[in-house]
Amino acid sequence: MNTPDIANPTSTESSIKPLLKLMISLVLAFVGFSFAFFPVLSIGFFRIMTIKASDNTLPDGMTFVDMLVMAVVLSFLYGIFVLIPLCVPFFIIGIPAALIGWKFKIIRWWVCLLGGGLITTTPVAFILTPITLGFFLRGGSVFSGDMFDIATMFLGSSFCGVASGLSFWLTLRFLHFSDISGPITYPIRFSR
Repeated sequence: MNTPDIANPTSTESSIKPLLKLMISLVLAFVGFSFAFFPVLSIGFFRIMTIKASDNTLPDGMTFVDMLVMAVVLSFLYGIFVLIPLCVPFFIIGIPAALIGWKFKIIRWWVCLLGGGLITTTPVAFILTPITLGFFLRGGSVFSGDMFDIATMFLGSSFCGVASGLSFWLTLRFLHFSDISGPITYPIRFSR
C-alpha cells in the first residue's frame, strides 16, 4: 500500500484530508465569487445611473465621478445583503459539482473555469428565458437597451462563475490536492 510520506520535506503531500481540501476550496471559491460579484454589481448600478442621467431624473450637478462612486457604494451595501442568501445555492450546486469532478478525476483548470461559468449562468438562463421570450413577443428589437441588459446579466454571472472556478482550482493547486488512497492519484497540474 502506498502511503504518503508527510514527514519528508520534499513530499508534495499535506496532512489535510482530501475531502477537507475540497471543502476549503469551495469556501474560497465563494470568496472568489464574492470578489467578482462586487464589480459586476457596480457596473449594473452604474448602468442604472447613466439611464437615470439621460432621463434627467438625477439631481443636477451630478458628475460622472459622483455616479461612479454612488454605484460602487450601492453595490457594496446591496451586495453584502445579497451574498448571504447566495451562499445556499452556491454550496447546493457547488458541493455535488466538486464531488463529481473529484470522483471522475476531471478537476483541471479549464474544467473548473468552464464549470463555474456554466453553473452560474444556468440559473440566470432559467430566470431570464421567460423575460426574453416575452420581450420578443412584444416586438422588441435585439439592439435595444433591454437586450443589452439581458446579455450583461449573462456575461456578469459567467464572469462570477469563472472567478469562482479559478479560485477553486487555485486553492486545490495550492493545497497540493493529491491523495494516494483516494480517486485522484496525482497532483493537479496544468493540462496540455
